[in-house]
Amino acid sequence: MFAVVIALAVAVALLVDAHHRDNEATALLAATRDARVSADYVSARVSAMVAYTSPVIYRADNPARLQRDLEAIVQSAARDGVPALRRERARVAALAPWPWHGDLRRGRAALLVYLDTQISFYTDVGADLEALYSSGERLRASRDRLRLELRDAVGGDRAGPVDQVVDNPRGPVASGVD
Repeated sequence: MFAVVIALAVAVALLVDAHHRDNEATALLAATRDARVSADYVSARVSAMVAYTSPVIYRADNPARLQRDLEAIVQSAARDGVPALRRERARVAALAPWPWHGDLRRGRAALLVYLDTQISFYTDVGADLEALYSSGERLRASRDRLRLELRDAVGGDRAGPVDQVVDNPRGPVASGVD
């Protein structure tokens, strides 16, 4: 009788753990989607300002003041995006996978590194426009690490949604992750 009670308790504990782990994985995927959407928005704003200013920004005959003003437009777009990225980072930091869900904790850590890299990049661009052209590899590396850690964390039948959430956060699969 005692063995049956113990077996039942273990089975219930495993079911509760599996259910909670699934909820943690879903929350991590949703947080990743939200973080990527925010990062894509900041990137699009900065890219739009580069496109807007590019016909004139690097002309050799520009007066220095015009050059600075055009650079300031791009830098301002970069700086303006940092608070949204910091809010996303705070939301991710608040996620708390159970201690024995190490793969989900590593996925969360990779997402924090990704957001820290984004924040650092746009802060740097906000201070010096040249940073816009020198950090692409660092951004790609943090996104690639995020993809790998999330695949490990949620794995299985969610590998496709992981790729979509990381690469196309506004796509049909990613938008259904809640």
